[in-house]
Amino acid sequence: EQILAYIRRQAQEKLLTVCNFSEKNAEMEIPEEFKGAECLITNLDRTVFECKIVLKPYEAFVLYKK
Repeated sequence: EQILAYIRRQAQEKLLTVCNFSEKNAEMEIPEEFKGAECLITNLDRTVFECKIVLKPYEAFVLYKK
């Protein structure tokens, strides 16, 4: 309910956009296909995007995988 997340694909490239539009923490699992992906942008200083993560209030990021 709190998280808006979607994947865009074109050929071999993929983007995962994740946004927590809540004032509460939210937990989610990073899809297997995005493990080890490059973070293109984030509004916080998160550097680890593996397995299950807890998003802080209003946290957002975009991951890129080729």
